[in-house]
Amino acid sequence: FFLVHTTHKSLIKEMASGFGAKGSEGRCYPLWQGFSKCMSTARDPSECKDFREDYLECLHHKKEFQRTNAVQAEADRQRGEEAGKILEKVEKHIWDTSWGEVKGKDEEEKA
Repeated sequence: FFLVHTTHKSLIKEMASGFGAKGSEGRCYPLWQGFSKCMSTARDPSECKDFREDYLECLHHKKEFQRTNAVQAEADRQRGEEAGKILEKVEKHIWDTSWGEVKGKDEEEKA
C-alpha cells in the first residue's frame, strides 16, 4: 500500500493512491496530503509531528479507542458501586430478623 522514494533529507512513504475502499477519496487522504506537504518543506521532521499524529489517528483511531475505553471503565465502576449499595440494602432486608422479635407494649410505644 505504500510506495517509498527518497527526498533530499529523508525517506518519505507515500500512499499508493488517494482512493478509498469505495472508489471515492479516502477518509484520511487530506490528512496525508498535509503531512506529506509538511515533510517536503520542513527543515526538521519533528516540525510535522502534529500532522503525523493526526494522520495516524485517522488511520488507527487509537486515541478514540482509549477515550472510549476510559469512559466505559468509569461507567462500569460507577454501576458496580451502585450495584454494591443495592446489594447491601437487599442483604440487610433478607437477613433482618427483627420482624420476629416480640416487643412489649412499652417498646412499641417508643417506636
